[in-house]
Amino acid sequence: MYLGAASCISFQDTFGRENPWSVLTEVNAESQLVQPDYKEFVSPAMLRRMSSALKMGVAGGKSCLQKAGLETCDAITVGTGLGCVRDTLKFMKTMYEEAETGLSPTSFIQSTHNSIAGQIALLLGNHGYNMTHVQGGLSLGYALSDGELLIGEGDADTVLVGAVDEKTEELVELLTKLAATANYDLPTIGEGGAFFLASKEKLSSSVAKVVELSLINDPSGLRPPPLSRGGTGVLNQGQSEEKLPSLEGGVGGGHVDLVLSNTGEGFNYVKYSGEHFTSVGFGLFMALKAFEAGTVKVNGTSVEPKSILVRHSLFGQEFSILLEKV
Repeated sequence: MYLGAASCISFQDTFGRENPWSVLTEVNAESQLVQPDYKEFVSPAMLRRMSSALKMGVAGGKSCLQKAGLETCDAITVGTGLGCVRDTLKFMKTMYEEAETGLSPTSFIQSTHNSIAGQIALLLGNHGYNMTHVQGGLSLGYALSDGELLIGEGDADTVLVGAVDEKTEELVELLTKLAATANYDLPTIGEGGAFFLASKEKLSSSVAKVVELSLINDPSGLRPPPLSRGGTGVLNQGQSEEKLPSLEGGVGGGHVDLVLSNTGEGFNYVKYSGEHFTSVGFGLFMALKAFEAGTVKVNGTSVEPKSILVRHSLFGQEFSILLEKV
């Protein structure tokens, strides 16, 4: 499976930039989402009824297809940890204040997690496969593996894969209280969206090939043996003791030029995007942009990556994807 035509909306001014590595600055609690001109993708009348998550999803998805030179795709898969949480809260507050009477259906319709992928399909006129994955920190990983299965089984040649999560004051307040109770050092909470075009064949917009996609889910915190390197580009759930490649070199004959992670290994991308369930989308976006740039400066060192490992670990869930430049 090949990936390319990446688009990203984040705390950084990355949308539409050829080399976003040059504008990275560390985020803080007061950072604001840098949003594009949504009117380029959606009519003003529709924008007034859209939440932040829907806007990010539609703009990111349509921009991704535009970069690939496509009007539509064969399938759409989206990963999200909390979906349109702002509309969910709005609907619940209205339901409480109005004593469950006289409710407008709009907030409820847009509060469902699959409204992001559904809205993209409606605006594209796409009647193909449409799926939303909600698995916490593994949401984008499952959206990618779903696209990989569709391509591998011959059900799709091109799949629009995305990830969107938004931040609200209520969410930050709740997470702050939970962190204080658990004596946990809460990172800067972020939000954003990232979209990629996955394809069966290498396209003119393709940047990387997926060598391996690994997913670990262990909420207890007791990690099972790492997933093995299959080198096939498909989801590998073996129980091998062989470790995934690291920044220092590889194992099993593998070699990685650059690691992007939120665990302190290599380049810590969440310092620039903020942490959320699908912040790995920003890391994957920066990986593809590193391939496009050819040379990037990481922690004061110039790197010319030919292979990149992107990792995200959150609440016992770990997602890793190994990419090779094409």
